[in-house]
Amino acid sequence: MPAFDRASNSKSPTGIDDAARGVYMFTKTFNYLLLVSKQQKDKRNEVSVMKLTMGRCMRRFISNGLVETAEDGKAFVERWKEMSSESSTQLKLEMFDIYMLIMGAWKADRFVLVPYLYNIAREEWDNNKSSLFRQVSALVLSFYVREHGRKLRMHIVREILDDLSQRSISLSPTHFSMLILYFGATQSANEVQKVLNKALEDPEASNSEALYYNTF
Repeated sequence: MPAFDRASNSKSPTGIDDAARGVYMFTKTFNYLLLVSKQQKDKRNEVSVMKLTMGRCMRRFISNGLVETAEDGKAFVERWKEMSSESSTQLKLEMFDIYMLIMGAWKADRFVLVPYLYNIAREEWDNNKSSLFRQVSALVLSFYVREHGRKLRMHIVREILDDLSQRSISLSPTHFSMLILYFGATQSANEVQKVLNKALEDPEASNSEALYYNTF
């Protein structure tokens, strides 16, 4: 494993492999530590701590020069898929690992990784029907809305929502909140009202503070 305080600057296969392997093993180790900590606390993790830690991991192992293009992002994620398929059961990528990788990529500004990580999250759901896909979907929608705002193309939003619908997964409070934020940014008052009305019919979403904060 490469030194934790060094980011690879080489786009050679060796440089990509070293960086990808470093992030992969860090993610699996961190996931294990979070799982152990669950025995001590009611919550599996504190999201803010996880986001900062995974962001630091991404910055340390993956220099900006390694992920400049969509092709670079695809190469990294393909390598992680290969590592997962070659690993023992305990070291295979699971939905929560993918969730952490997306969070780290967002925090570290390694944005080109996100769409490809989301693709393997969809594949993981198709294989194992993990309930965490809903959480991953909400994170990805949050990423797009917060990073692109009114410039976000509607077809990306629609694709994320279609993924849930095709899998018979309901929207989470975060989904509703981000949709209201997005339609508010695009000044689509009618769409905001539609989303709000639907959210108010959902017992889980109607109790979310973020829903009302983003609406008003």
